[in-house]
Amino acid sequence: MDNKDGEAIDDFEIHHIEVLKTARYFSYGNPNADSIWILLHGYGMSAKSMLRTIKFLGKEKHLFIAPEGLSRYYRNGFSGSVVASWMTKEDRSNEIKDYVSYLEKLLLTLDSSNKSVNVLGFSQGVATASRWVSHSKNHFDKVVLWAGEPASDIEYSSNEHKIGALLYVVGKDDPFIEANQLDMIKDRFAFAQIKVQYITFDGKHELNEAILSQIL
Repeated sequence: MDNKDGEAIDDFEIHHIEVLKTARYFSYGNPNADSIWILLHGYGMSAKSMLRTIKFLGKEKHLFIAPEGLSRYYRNGFSGSVVASWMTKEDRSNEIKDYVSYLEKLLLTLDSSNKSVNVLGFSQGVATASRWVSHSKNHFDKVVLWAGEPASDIEYSSNEHKIGALLYVVGKDDPFIEANQLDMIKDRFAFAQIKVQYITFDGKHELNEAILSQIL
């Protein structure tokens, strides 16, 4: 017997219940700024590490919000720093539903009226960002997908009206995004007739200060 995700589950029955869970997010910057940036971390990262990356930009011009993935774990197995993940392949549809609902609720708690709302997803945060934007009823002035694989299970053509500008950024030596994979990403957006600005830099799987400054 297989479940809908194709994994063998013997003769067990799967059940789901909704529970309350307390999520956390971190902020840095000016609460009165005209620009809000929501930063979605990658797999095995923390929200704090995303904020440390952009701290050089200063606190005056932007408000940076870094939500943390709902699943935390120890990086080294049983000890060490605590990191997070947005989802795994297990029970994926419910994990997607949960984090989309979480990010939508987070945005509602922010005073975003008459402000520029932007999203930057890094690594695993790219798939998270693309799914969130796809399901959201909100408009985003900029969506930056950085060094990750956009979700392949959403309809990109329906997202165009939600996005002022879509950017894809990747390091030329990123071991996780090879040239043929980047070509496939470009083909996906081209097929959906979505305009994307592609930016590359000399570097690996990392956020680049010069490019961040340029985008912001």
